[in-house]
Amino acid sequence: MERSIRLVERQGLARAWEATGARRRASWAPGRLASNLTGTAIVVACIVLPLMLVELSLSLQEARTGRYIEALRETGTAPAVTALARPPLLDAHFYFVNGCVAAPGECGGAGPEDWGEYYAELRDLYEDAAGPIPAVSFDEWAAGHAHFIMSESAAAGAIGIAHALGENGVGGDVHLLGTSAGGAAVFTYLSQAMRGEVSFDGRIRSVLTVDSPLGYQPPFTGDDLLSGFQAGSMKTDVEPGIGAWAGAAGIAMLTVDTVQDIVGYDPLPGVPNDPNPIYSQADTPPESAYPSCGSLPCQIEHMSEYLDLGSVWHVYTGSHMADSARQFAREHWR
Repeated sequence: MERSIRLVERQGLARAWEATGARRRASWAPGRLASNLTGTAIVVACIVLPLMLVELSLSLQEARTGRYIEALRETGTAPAVTALARPPLLDAHFYFVNGCVAAPGECGGAGPEDWGEYYAELRDLYEDAAGPIPAVSFDEWAAGHAHFIMSESAAAGAIGIAHALGENGVGGDVHLLGTSAGGAAVFTYLSQAMRGEVSFDGRIRSVLTVDSPLGYQPPFTGDDLLSGFQAGSMKTDVEPGIGAWAGAAGIAMLTVDTVQDIVGYDPLPGVPNDPNPIYSQADTPPESAYPSCGSLPCQIEHMSEYLDLGSVWHVYTGSHMADSARQFAREHWR
């Protein structure tokens, strides 16, 4: 009898404990659900919010670029399509913007002798356009159609470009060519013109830059250690929509970034870029193994070599044309 009583008591306690647990689970369920929902919401927010911010930023950039393009059309500077029997090159103006960063205080005047194959290519194109018996020799023609600007920095070079274009009131297409800091100056000028900070010259038909420190980074970052402080400080404040805006303005563009060259940059959205240019000349400098290194030990081993050869390549590309640059000139300078 006593054993039966104890059994009944245990069963009653078990039922009571089970009932209590059920009540506790029932009371915990809303809190646990709320906690789970809060955690899920936080995780979703951490994933979705950055994507929303990126999308918003892109939308704002596109809207701003759209306003710039609309303003371009309203000013009537977008190109008009005309049929010309006379080759456009004969009336065109070419602005060669050369960088001088290593020793700004010693930068002298730039001239044809600084441009090697680029100037020789212009000579060939002129003689082809002028015919077998040109009215004037290339040198006579170039005296009024080839212009040379020295760029000690992107900002200073942009001022020089705006000033030179403003002084030239003659008609004809305009082509801009910049190497090193000269190319950074070209894009600084175009970005300023895009924002309406300087007068935009609607005659500009093409832009070619070679091994110029282009990008969106602060003036100097750790990535610029190999480029050197002065090269890093040349990086431009380029408008993200510069490619679309230039297209609306009828400006053909190409940026060239030689792998072996010491100066690298970020490709610009909407701007055609050649990241692996080919130089077909027989006198190309030796190549460093550094650009193809896949490990830190390899990079350390070849870093000094790369610094030396990279500087040699930078000088080389300032007067020698990559195949892509030559093709661009033949398509757009004529």
